[in-house]
Amino acid sequence: MDIQDLNDIVDLCMEEYGKKNRTNFADQLDQWWLQRLIDSTMRMKLVLDSSVLEKDHTILVATQHTCQQSTPRVIGMIEVSWQPVLPDRIPPAVPIPLPLKRMYCQVTGTPMEAWIGNLLIEPSFRRRGLAKVLVSATEGIAAQRTGCTSLHLHCDAQYSVAQRLYQSMGYRIVPKEDTPFTFDGGMAWKDSIYFVDGVALLYLRKDLS
Repeated sequence: MDIQDLNDIVDLCMEEYGKKNRTNFADQLDQWWLQRLIDSTMRMKLVLDSSVLEKDHTILVATQHTCQQSTPRVIGMIEVSWQPVLPDRIPPAVPIPLPLKRMYCQVTGTPMEAWIGNLLIEPSFRRRGLAKVLVSATEGIAAQRTGCTSLHLHCDAQYSVAQRLYQSMGYRIVPKEDTPFTFDGGMAWKDSIYFVDGVALLYLRKDLS
């Protein structure tokens, strides 16, 4: 990721996480605040990605090149960072300095491994294999990291397309104790649901050979 990709990345994140219908001032204000938040956190991550020190956070992008465009357009992205392995928490939006994370892991005895996040593909470019290419690229980065033995991620428990993608690439769902899970007005019991910030997520991992 380069600084010229930033606007496209913010747009991609807003498409995924922003409100689709902004009919009143409150919705528009929420949208404006979310856009500012994404922009500022991505700038912080870009600094970490380009640091001459040990890399802690990398953002990879897929771009489209056409004769009509003077610069490539970002159509997909993925992030990989080094995080404490905490299945019931997601990595914070604002990146935490690597020395602080290492200190936490040393004090608590928690391992630190590669964590995948924000795999986003522009809707018109989905189902073309871009997501698999981006995930494979993060695996290559993780494999080069000294001491990295596995990759971890959270996936929306109701998003079966993403689940199939990850499982086809060797990621396995890590179970936990039985948890009631409500969907479409019904309730089921699933042994692998983590409720993180009120969202039902699956926790997956892949061991590096």
